[in-house]
Amino acid sequence: MLKRLNAFKIARNEFEKQGVIKTRSLIRFRQLDFSIFNNMVWPPNAKSFFLNDEMGCAGFEIELPDGTKEKLYINLEDLRPEVSWKVQFVNSPIIHRGNRVYNTSWENCAILYYQYLKNLVDEAVHKFL
Repeated sequence: MLKRLNAFKIARNEFEKQGVIKTRSLIRFRQLDFSIFNNMVWPPNAKSFFLNDEMGCAGFEIELPDGTKEKLYINLEDLRPEVSWKVQFVNSPIIHRGNRVYNTSWENCAILYYQYLKNLVDEAVHKFL
């Protein structure tokens, strides 16, 4: 459990001192017909199309007249895919209390962290009170 606690501590410290939390996002598509992209109308000066950027979004990368690039986001709901998305800590531990953790999303890690702390407090109350 120390590794799980350490991941939260490291994330907190990095956020407090550097203003960043190192994460990655994973996206899983089911029932998405990729042939839709063949008929997609690209905006002017679009250089590429992306799925699941650092914010978990999709869209086009546009080249501006000065040569800089900017993202133009699109709404994936228009494509009607069945999508699941989760954000994870970078290098999130995959073992919790001796068991493999398959879901290393923030939500699940927070639940495991909360349960660990609750059990720790309950054991202390039982032992000392």
